[in-house]
Amino acid sequence: MLWEEAVETDSSFFSPHTKTKEWHSIGNGEEVLVQVEDKKEEAKSSDVVSTKWAKDEIVIGDLVFYEDKWVRVAGIEGTCLSLKVDKEEVKADVQSCSNTIPIEILICVDQTLSVHWVELKPLDTLESVGKRILKRSSPHLKTASWYFDGKVQTPATTVHALNLKAKDKLICALFSYTIRTFKRFARRSNSNWYVSTAGNDSITFVPSKDVTIFGFGMYYVRDGIKTYTIEYELIIGEQSIQKLKAVVTDKGSEDKVFKVYFSEDKSPISVEAGKKISIRVFYVELESSTRLFYGSSGSTEPVVEGNEDGIFRIENYRDSNNSSGTSSGQIPEIYYAVKP
Repeated sequence: MLWEEAVETDSSFFSPHTKTKEWHSIGNGEEVLVQVEDKKEEAKSSDVVSTKWAKDEIVIGDLVFYEDKWVRVAGIEGTCLSLKVDKEEVKADVQSCSNTIPIEILICVDQTLSVHWVELKPLDTLESVGKRILKRSSPHLKTASWYFDGKVQTPATTVHALNLKAKDKLICALFSYTIRTFKRFARRSNSNWYVSTAGNDSITFVPSKDVTIFGFGMYYVRDGIKTYTIEYELIIGEQSIQKLKAVVTDKGSEDKVFKVYFSEDKSPISVEAGKKISIRVFYVELESSTRLFYGSSGSTEPVVEGNEDGIFRIENYRDSNNSSGTSSGQIPEIYYAVKP
C-alpha cells in the first residue's frame, strides 16, 4: 500500500495497538531493528495549553498559540498581551496563550506505527522535530517523508506555516538501517605492532555507494592492559567532522576488536558515494613499548568473507606515520549502512 493511499483512504491503518522496535545482533557484526512489545504514549490533558509562562519569557514579535492559531505579539503590558489576529489587534491574558502545542506524531517503520507526543514551537521545522523524536526513540532510523492533512510536506516546513493546532496528527514515514561491518583484513596477526605516542595510525575508506557510517574498530592491547584511551579524528572529504576521545575495552571477543561509535546512541553520519572517509587514531595513554594486535593480508579492494563486494575501496592516508596502510595495521573495520 502506497503511503499516499494510507494517508488518504485507510483510517484503520492507524491502529492504537502500536509496536516499537529495538536493535538486536544477528551475528557477523550486523544488527537489525526488530519488533518488540506494544507501547503507546498517551497525551495528558494538561499538555493542551501551557500555563507555566512568566511574562518575562515573552517578547514583542514572538509567535504564540491563541484560539487555535499562531499569532504574533504586538505589545506587552503586565500580564496582558496585544496580539495581531487577522490584521486586527486583540487583548489577551498571558495565561490564555501558549508558546508550545502538543502534537501527536505517528511514526511508521515498515508500516508498523509508534506514537509520540511532542511539544512543538512555532518555528520548529519538521526536520528538527524528526531529529528530536529519533534521538529519543531510535537514532538508527532516517526520515523519508512527512505527511499532514493527506499531503507530503517538505522537511523545512515550520509548525507555524502548517498552522498546526493542539492535538493535530503528523505522520512521519521512515526507513531503517541494518548496521553492517566491512573488514579490511583477511587475517589478524599476533606479532608485534608497537604504539607510537608521537604518531598516529590512519586509513581512508572510499564508498562506492551513498552510505551512512556509525563507527570503526580498534584492536586490543596484547600486553594485558584491559582498557586504553584513544583520540580519533573523523575526516570526510577534506573536512574534519569530529575530534573525540574514546575508551577501547578488551571484552574478550575472539576477533580482538572493540567497536568505537561516533556517538553514544550510534547516530549515523551520511557520506556520498566517492567521498573519502579518513579515520586518524592517536594514542594518548599508552607507552611507546605497548603492543597491539594488528591486521594483515589487506589490500585496496579487500576480499574478506562477509564483506559486501565493492562497497569500499581502501587508500593510504597521507599523514599515517605509525605504519598503518592498506596491507596491514590498525582500524580493521568500519560500521556502515546503505538505504534499503
